[in-house]
Amino acid sequence: MARFLCASLMCASSLACAASGGGSVEFAFLRNQVEARSAGFANSWVPGGTGISALGFNPAGIARATAPVAEVGGRVHTDWTGTVQLAAAYPALDGVFAARLDHQGVPDIDGVDAYGDETDRIYRPSASSLLLGFGEPLGERLAWGIGMRVVQEDLDIDGSRAWGMTVHLGAVLQPGSKRSIWWVQMEDLGTKMSGHTKAEGTYGPMPLAFAGGWKYTTRVNGLAVFTELRNPLEGELNLRTGFEYVANDWVQLRGALRSDAPELMDGFREYVLQRSVDDVPPSQDLRWALGGTLRHENVAIDYAFQWWNLLDPAHHVTVSWDFSARRRRPSSPAAGIQR
Repeated sequence: MARFLCASLMCASSLACAASGGGSVEFAFLRNQVEARSAGFANSWVPGGTGISALGFNPAGIARATAPVAEVGGRVHTDWTGTVQLAAAYPALDGVFAARLDHQGVPDIDGVDAYGDETDRIYRPSASSLLLGFGEPLGERLAWGIGMRVVQEDLDIDGSRAWGMTVHLGAVLQPGSKRSIWWVQMEDLGTKMSGHTKAEGTYGPMPLAFAGGWKYTTRVNGLAVFTELRNPLEGELNLRTGFEYVANDWVQLRGALRSDAPELMDGFREYVLQRSVDDVPPSQDLRWALGGTLRHENVAIDYAFQWWNLLDPAHHVTVSWDFSARRRRPSSPAAGIQR
């Protein structure tokens, strides 16, 4: 996976330069930097948890935190490509401020030439980002939030680094029934500030995406289901559907599937209209995820396993500490009180 990751990033950089002087989408792997709870939902944000999981997705969810929270965690693929994360949230000014630092590293990659033969060059690509956000409840049913991301990516090509900056906006609404929560968000509206290489153009759009979702708490005790529709600038319209089950105060389980519009249309033609379709590999790399939470008093451990088509499987782990005197439920329903 490490070789594939580096090669993909280099190709994306070259295509951006050749096509429009940096006008293509940059930092294509930025969305893989997520904490364990969102990883268990196939890299989508669903209301709940400590609130820090909303960073990078929907900053309105940060309003869920009612006490200082700290998190440490990371992700590792089976080839040892991984990410380390540090995060914290603190209530202030009638809302909640949060921050998270991510650093992704890749094992040493042997260089190859145009004929596929190995060279003496060793590549050590990496990426780091800083996420900042603020979420505020607006009454009992609504919350809003704003955030920003600063990202730096080093392909280890000629010593240069690419920098980018983005903005996030989001809102969460819980109607009077309290069983449903709706959310809408804009992710990573921004631009690249400098190129990966000397030949690459300076400016180019970041991986902008719009998303909206619905979480419904069923009449089965502890079980909630969700669906999210996402429209990324760099890819097909895609859909995530999944569940979260709160067994008790100590154990939670979750999982999700990911698909895109062409795949859903092919399935409709094949199974509903009974028509033959071409056997085309799925365009979405991440296919499904399973995860859960173990909690004791103010400490929680989140874990998620992800299955990918092209990349190696990934494991995510996050440990969080709630620094309140005792663990409390959030006071704002709009911040995601239903679990």
